[in-house]
Amino acid sequence: MFYFLSKVLAFLISPYFWGFGLLVAAFFWRAKRKKLLLASIIVFYIFSNRALHNFVLSSWEVQTVRTENLEHHDIAIVLGGFAYYDEQFDRIEFNNSSDRILMPLKLYNQGKIDKILLSGGSGELIGRGHPYSDLIKQFLIDSGIPEDDIISESESRNTRENAELTKKVLEQLDLTDKKLLLVTSAAHMKRAKACFDQTGLIVNEFSVDRESSDPRYDFAFWVVPNVEILSKWNKLNHEVIGYLAYWAAGYV
Repeated sequence: MFYFLSKVLAFLISPYFWGFGLLVAAFFWRAKRKKLLLASIIVFYIFSNRALHNFVLSSWEVQTVRTENLEHHDIAIVLGGFAYYDEQFDRIEFNNSSDRILMPLKLYNQGKIDKILLSGGSGELIGRGHPYSDLIKQFLIDSGIPEDDIISESESRNTRENAELTKKVLEQLDLTDKKLLLVTSAAHMKRAKACFDQTGLIVNEFSVDRESSDPRYDFAFWVVPNVEILSKWNKLNHEVIGYLAYWAAGYV
């Protein structure tokens, strides 16, 4: 229920919804047409501004550390959501969050981590009957990582279950006292870390897939609208609403 409500709420507060809604209202409400059209233009302009989006996003994202400054950890816990299964070509494909697995792979090769724990089951993003962790496990084996250094949890369907089932797996393997590194996207880390804290597991954060940047002092960054920014608000809204929904449910 919370998953459904968070999706609906994220849509209702999206710039697309408000901008398009104002346009529709202007079509039917002739007496206020000019004001509604002006309001729609303002909404689309403000929420296509890169400087504003970057400021809000950077305030939400959990910043990371430089790889060379990262201390050694026994296990990197990698959360899913960065891949899907291509039924037509019978292969795994990666999306824009693929740093979630590429960075742990790099850290393993650098000796920064000893094992990788993959957490995530099947879902809409990777197709039915193809648990994410099983697919990524094979990818890591093909990339040269020994199977003994890969742990998988293939039943979780959301961030809360990632945390709970990961703890269960670590307890079964008597690994809860190991030094753990939590790897996920910078925008997702706040909710993920809170869920793991709720289970009692002690994890250190390693954010990847950071989308915010240092402010740029040029005309285009501050003034010129960018249509791609409109869609990026949806991703940020999803994380904020998801966190609030988890908080309301007592998950964080």
